[in-house]
Amino acid sequence: WSFHLRPLDSQTTRLIERFHADWTPSTWRALLARLWFEPGAFFMQRRMLLGLKERAERAWQAKQARHAETSLLDTVMPDYEFSDSASETIDAPLETVVQAIHELSSDDRPLTQTLGDLRNLPLRLSGNHHSQSTDPFLSVLLGAGRSTVTLAESPRRELVFGAVGKLHDLIDQELVPIRSLEEFIAFNRPNHEKLAIALRITAENDHTRITLEHRTHALSAEAGRKFATYWLGARPLGLLAMHEFLSAIKRRAESLT
Repeated sequence: WSFHLRPLDSQTTRLIERFHADWTPSTWRALLARLWFEPGAFFMQRRMLLGLKERAERAWQAKQARHAETSLLDTVMPDYEFSDSASETIDAPLETVVQAIHELSSDDRPLTQTLGDLRNLPLRLSGNHHSQSTDPFLSVLLGAGRSTVTLAESPRRELVFGAVGKLHDLIDQELVPIRSLEEFIAFNRPNHEKLAIALRITAENDHTRITLEHRTHALSAEAGRKFATYWLGARPLGLLAMHEFLSAIKRRAESLT
């Protein structure tokens, strides 16, 4: 039983399913196959293929709708190997959501704070890491002396920030000081990865849609292999942190209304 994808053009793909069976031939087995197995398999496979077609086309249409406007993240990091995104609908006007984002602190995200403390435990024990601040999230993340830098910004629409380092390393990620988008794009040292994170806000009728998306690009084959191993454990925890982040913004914004 196999599936094959045949690109027809840049927008269309043919999905082919093939099924082969082998058995000791006999008259009753041939009758059973022709009268029972083959019709049943046909209807089952037809329904499955139509279901796959519907799901794929729906996902593609949703992706096209989300990117109807070129996002800043696409400009900053068009090439990447690892990514995730999460969204939240907030019953509050866009301006209130922006205010909530700027007021958000680590106290609003206890799970993320705990995961961060565990992630940085080796550095903390060596005395090379400071406790997380309770100041507003963005001011801490993008403050002076930090290794995270603003890469692109469209006020009240999208903010993209990023970092560079050995992000796969469990002990010390060796974050590289990056001061501008130009330095971020030009950086190409092997065994490192680039991380870009976009916070996107869209006003939709009487509510606001907020999306958090991150992309990671490995700068060498070795870095890609190391990050792929790291990703197996980091991705589930990262998704939990993303949803906690968005939920915290939702709670704060809706409480302000």
